[in-house]
Amino acid sequence: MLKNNIHAVLSDNGIDGTKEVDNRLFSPEHGWEALKELDLSSASEISVRSCLELLWKVKEQKEKIRGEILLPGEPLA
Repeated sequence: MLKNNIHAVLSDNGIDGTKEVDNRLFSPEHGWEALKELDLSSASEISVRSCLELLWKVKEQKEKIRGEILLPGEPLA
């Protein structure tokens, strides 16, 4: 849903989301830099920034939960 929101904002600003743009924008390591390179209105930039922050937080929590689920099974491996 967050990625769809970001794509909608980019589309509203006349930016086609290519795989390269997606890979950089959705990456926590390169996302802010990629966002600065886009020609967005101030409101659109705030919207994308908020969605990215949430997306990255969800990914972080997902990995944490995944680790906690797999941890009890390690002795059985």
